[in-house]
Amino acid sequence: MSAEDIPLVAVASFATPLEAHLIKGLLEAEGLRVWIADEHLVSANSALAYAMGGVKLLVRAPHRERAMRILAAQRRGDYMLGDESETGDDDGPSDDSRSEAPGSALAPKRRPGDGT
Repeated sequence: MSAEDIPLVAVASFATPLEAHLIKGLLEAEGLRVWIADEHLVSANSALAYAMGGVKLLVRAPHRERAMRILAAQRRGDYMLGDESETGDDDGPSDDSRSEAPGSALAPKRRPGDGT
């Protein structure tokens, strides 16, 4: 079975394409391949957003649970920026020990599902 044969499943939906792209970026930063469905229809006619179920994020079926854990972590605030002592100030980045995503101030303090 090729990768194209594995079905895509929706893991989230949003009222706007912007929201969908922001979360798509998060999932991709965590190593998942993500597709967006209905983005152009909603962009062309925003009244369709609710009728169509919004702009949907899709992942391959075997990655659904991991995507859902990442989305839950995002909703809990695990990806929020901290205060200045944690993220540095205008003088540049702090000596923060977050190494999951070098150069990213949005890297989580812990990875969802890693048990730490």
